[in-house]
Amino acid sequence: MAKFEEAKAFLNQVYKAKQVCLRCNADLEELRSTSSLLVPAYGEHTGDGSLKHDTSDFICKLQKQEDELERLKLEWLNKRIEVKTFLNQIAMNENVKNVLILRYVSLRKWEEIACAINCSFRWVHTLHSQGLSIVAKKLLH
Repeated sequence: MAKFEEAKAFLNQVYKAKQVCLRCNADLEELRSTSSLLVPAYGEHTGDGSLKHDTSDFICKLQKQEDELERLKLEWLNKRIEVKTFLNQIAMNENVKNVLILRYVSLRKWEEIACAINCSFRWVHTLHSQGLSIVAKKLLH
């Protein structure tokens, strides 16, 4: 069973990369929505006519967050390519391969996979177990 867990961990890299990317995107959206509230406050003048705060620091941090999001998107894409290429290079039944690609690359739900390959929910899980076994063996070599 430990071998199955190793196979799942390898295949789940795409999902994890997507989740990190989505969290970063949520943070960035929060910063953008908050910036409309903060930037006018930064521009307030003091009694002698000078600005209370400089917005360039905030803008720089926002740009760094945007750059980080772009890096994470690229990492997510690279993980998708890596896992899909790995699966496509393994000799296995096409239905097994389709289940693994739909689940771990396309991140589809079990019900969607069953509909896509036109088989029962239970059979999808059987194919999935077969696929994990094959991936686990391949990872050992």
